[in-house]
Amino acid sequence: MKQRTVTRNGKRYVVVADSDFAKLAPGAKAGRLPAYPPVDANGNSPAIEFARVSIARQIITERREAGLSQAELARRAGIRVETLNRLEKAKHSADVSTMKRIDGVLRILHRSKKDSGGKAVVTVRVGDVEIEHNYATRTTRTFIPFGRARNSAVAKRERKDVAS
Repeated sequence: MKQRTVTRNGKRYVVVADSDFAKLAPGAKAGRLPAYPPVDANGNSPAIEFARVSIARQIITERREAGLSQAELARRAGIRVETLNRLEKAKHSADVSTMKRIDGVLRILHRSKKDSGGKAVVTVRVGDVEIEHNYATRTTRTFIPFGRARNSAVAKRERKDVAS
């Protein structure tokens, strides 16, 4: 791999060939969003294609902000991964029910993240029970004091309290 160092405005940069950069940054392609359709001489673009790309870009952006993969978003929305993939590539138009499912999942995730105050980990206490939700890893853990977890009646009551 040939490289060259360049200094601009006091900052050093490394110049590498495109092929080498592709090897170094395999996720670079994943960061791309579908391109909007070309504009004609009058400044117009095809409406359906433009709408598909706009929707695809919004889904991709919100999915990434939520930290979900396509498979996870599709599972939570109750749709096929292939359907979500086609929508994100702006190859197909979604029906209203599919968009409602996707939007519902993304809104719930956005709302719960907003309620956390931007914190990565939120801890809630209910009596002696502690519930911790980690937004970065998307995991929830429940901590119950050792002696209380053995009594099933107490454990059921705690689960009921936590759910409400």
